Amino acid sequence: MLRRLLDGTSVELMMYSDVKNSSSIKSKLMSGKLDCAVFDRHLVMEVFQVMVAAQMAYQRYSTGKAACRTMHAEVLYCLSAMKSISNVFATFGLDGSQRELLIVVINPHKTIVDEIQRSIDGKEVSDIERSLSTGYDEARIKEVYKISDTELHAGPLLDAVLSRMASKSFL
Repeated sequence: MLRRLLDGTSVELMMYSDVKNSSSIKSKLMSGKLDCAVFDRHLVMEVFQVMVAAQMAYQRYSTGKAACRTMHAEVLYCLSAMKSISNVFATFGLDGSQRELLIVVINPHKTIVDEIQRSIDGKEVSDIERSLSTGYDEARIKEVYKISDTELHAGPLLDAVLSRMASKSFL
């Protein structure tokens, strides 16, 4: 699924289920052989949430205000409400056992996308939006973002998550 940031920069989203080699993917990510962000898809409710994180990361990276060394790592960082980079990777990143992955590539080149697709031993999900909207772990999201049931009386869970993502830099 190809999307665009505000300035027109392309963002490729891919999702896989039944992944059998997530530990191999993690090794390739850590060694720099794969240039992408890989998420635990159960912490993502909508494509919009990922696009907000991608826009924030692109902006921070472009202005020299990034907390991480790569733009794709910054996407993971911006998706979270945490300031500790190691906690962000432990919570949102790949631990090597996930069987469902959400992948983001900013400014994708065909060779990078092809390498990612060749590297993953799993089934590509065609309807990412539907899969995200029905397959997230609400209890875990509320725990990770520290959202109470009382807060949800004022608005939907996605709004609370986006607020946490946006306000991290002010805390």
